[in-house]
Amino acid sequence: MGGDDIVRGGSGSDTYLFGWGDGNDVIEDWADSGSTDVLELGDLIVPESVYIDRGTEDFWDIFLDFGGGNSVTIKGGFIGGGTVIEEVRFDDSTMWTVDDIRQLYLDQISTEGDDAISGFIDVSDLIHAKAGNDTIYGYSGNDAIYGEEGDDIIFGNDGDDTIIGGQGNDYLVGGAGSDTFVFNATDGQDWIDDLEVGIDKIDLRGVTNLTNFADVLANASEWVSGTTWLYADANNYLRLEGVSIANLQAGDFIFA
Repeated sequence: MGGDDIVRGGSGSDTYLFGWGDGNDVIEDWADSGSTDVLELGDLIVPESVYIDRGTEDFWDIFLDFGGGNSVTIKGGFIGGGTVIEEVRFDDSTMWTVDDIRQLYLDQISTEGDDAISGFIDVSDLIHAKAGNDTIYGYSGNDAIYGEEGDDIIFGNDGDDTIIGGQGNDYLVGGAGSDTFVFNATDGQDWIDDLEVGIDKIDLRGVTNLTNFADVLANASEWVSGTTWLYADANNYLRLEGVSIANLQAGDFIFA
């Protein structure tokens, strides 16, 4: 009861009890194969009152703020396979897995404004950025990133990512891995800065006049040597930085 404590569970399946008035505690635990570590919360803490954030000292910690000077920091909780709690259980029988917490956090910080959104290490993130001019980092993992409305900047980073800029003029970088960039007929003017021919793909199933590789070649221009512009129409197109038309292959595209 009370006080700001650091609790280390070590190996095995551990259960941590936290109630209203217990202060600001820190949990350090190891993600052992086959073990289930649980944080059990008292009856005065309800799911609707919990604010999820990143740790104040470590970007990869989970910070659960219950209000009233009560919180729990889970060390390394935002790292897949790291030192985590597998389950958070509430008195009303609600249960959050660590994956639930990660997704709730991403949903919480994705607003209609101009957001800076960062995913997690070794986790396949699902990010819906909503409206606004957002900056999004996927980090490692096979991420699905939806920029949605606004002029977004999206970095998939490591992993085989699917990047959907959405409506607006977006700047897209897949990073390492075999990435898929999805472009639709009314998505605006998108810039793909690191398309790797023969590795990455462009999904054109949402563009009705680009249904095969012949259509791609007929609607592509190379205004600057070594950079291709691919047009759905005069107002909606892709800029493929560092990629010449001659280097494009049919296998670089997904058609309807």
